[in-house]
Amino acid sequence: APDHHKVMYKVTEAMLRDGYPQKTFMLSWANGPWSRRRTGLDDGSEEASFLLSQNYGDEKEWAEHFDYLLNFFLHPLYLKIRGKPVFAIYRIGHFGDKLKPMLSMWRNMAKEAGF
Repeated sequence: APDHHKVMYKVTEAMLRDGYPQKTFMLSWANGPWSRRRTGLDDGSEEASFLLSQNYGDEKEWAEHFDYLLNFFLHPLYLKIRGKPVFAIYRIGHFGDKLKPMLSMWRNMAKEAGF
């Protein structure tokens, strides 16, 4: 997949533009590799070839990702608990050693944004 791709974004971006539907919402990152098999596992067969791999980038890309998400977090209907936006990550084990520094950076950026 090309760098800086977005997947399944049209509906959520439309919600930001037009405000419909008027429902509380939250986002979840389906961060497992997307393969032709529902398991997400690649057994080497042609049927299991990846449709979309996951590359977790570096601090620059983490900041870009957070800045994109911030547009949603600031929406008045975005789900918040104790004033903080809720964001789910499907498979945290896929991040390896990048998870902790990325989440630390995102927490700091969230604080800077007023959360």
